[in-house]
Amino acid sequence: MKRTVAALALLPLTAGALWALLGPVGALLRSAETTWPFLLGAAAYLPFGLASRGSGRAYILAHELSHAAAAALCGIKVGKISVGRRAGHVTLAGSNAFVDLAPYFVPLYALSAALAYGLALYFFDLSPWRAWFTALTGFLLSFHLVNTAAVMAGPVQSDFRKAGGVIFSFSMALLANAFFLALCIKALYPEAFSLKAYFSSALANAAGITAALRRLLEAAVNTAKIYAG
Repeated sequence: MKRTVAALALLPLTAGALWALLGPVGALLRSAETTWPFLLGAAAYLPFGLASRGSGRAYILAHELSHAAAAALCGIKVGKISVGRRAGHVTLAGSNAFVDLAPYFVPLYALSAALAYGLALYFFDLSPWRAWFTALTGFLLSFHLVNTAAVMAGPVQSDFRKAGGVIFSFSMALLANAFFLALCIKALYPEAFSLKAYFSSALANAAGITAALRRLLEAAVNTAKIYAG
């Protein structure tokens, strides 16, 4: 119940953060002469994503590995990981909301590629390969977002029930994805937009949505009083 109330309270912020993404995405499109590798990589995954819709082995593996990685970070013992054609499973000694929802907002393959690239930079000059890396990042982020959207649009996942319910899980997953995507774009193209402006816009949007909902509620209550009286 507490998580449902928290999720309802967070819904304006979630909506505001998603709305504010128009800024970073617009910056990518306006700077297409330099951001085209990322945009091309993201678009290149779409045909594969429409075909798999969250059911491919690569996504299922990322899903289970995200559960396992999140559990390990929380000090929870990780057991056997199994990946099938349509589903997977990981045995954990315990869980929490972060572990349950990690696959829905952690772009595991994109983060792994970024860590590998960052580590390699200490040993090699990879500047000639930057365009390829950004294209790969776009491809892997698209992989995460498309498959996550397909899974969330399908039957309610058991992860959502365990994490605290559908409203809480959807709200947190969407909010975290919005923030992650903004951070990724900022990391790849530091000059594209202001991260401070993005967060300010998200908060301003949330405040505006909250105010609008309050006015609607007040109008509904006043109307009910008129008819009741």
